Amino acid sequence: MANQLYQEFKDFFPEAGVHYFISYYDYYQPEAYIPRSDTYIQKDAKINEQIEQMRYAATADILSRNDVIIVASVSCIYGITNPKEYKKISVIFSRGQKISRKKIIEILVELQYKRNDLASLAGEFSVRGEEVDIFLPQGENKIRLSFDASAIFKIQTIPLALGSETKIKDLEETRVFPAKHYVTEKQKLVLAVKNIELELNRELAKLKKQNRAILSSATPANRRSR
Repeated sequence: MANQLYQEFKDFFPEAGVHYFISYYDYYQPEAYIPRSDTYIQKDAKINEQIEQMRYAATADILSRNDVIIVASVSCIYGITNPKEYKKISVIFSRGQKISRKKIIEILVELQYKRNDLASLAGEFSVRGEEVDIFLPQGENKIRLSFDASAIFKIQTIPLALGSETKIKDLEETRVFPAKHYVTEKQKLVLAVKNIELELNRELAKLKKQNRAILSSATPANRRSR
């Protein structure tokens, strides 16, 4: 039903951003523990890459434009990240912007893009001479940033489909969203790690009082310092 509505809305509103947001799992086995046999079953899943790209396209458009229709299943109620935070972490690149290629690379890594100079997969980027190609998680296009000295002199969006070379567009600016939905600001991440360590130490103290077996008493901080 959701897929049928999606196709119909695309026909009714050809100029609008019509998107499909459903569960991207082809298979999902949650982790489980069976006390009777002392058996731990590890979580296992298989993700449908095409549906995952459609979810990223929906996320990017709903945060970038007003004429958006999203057909979603119940999976849309499951949290991915705070939309305001996701947009805040995104970065706008503008033609004429004074920025070095090295800084661009650092920003992309922070946005969880992986460098691969033979890149052709969503969520990767490549560096060739004075050009940086960003393969967006939506999977349909890549963004090419061309440099002249220490500034961006050209921004292009390039379709990845064969035979679409004539659809290359020059842009004045572009917004690049994180390569993953599950992102958070550094300050919140540092605070979360501290809180986790505090909780870990409290639980370790309880277990010691109960003479319960502890595999390792090293905190994350101690492990990092070794």
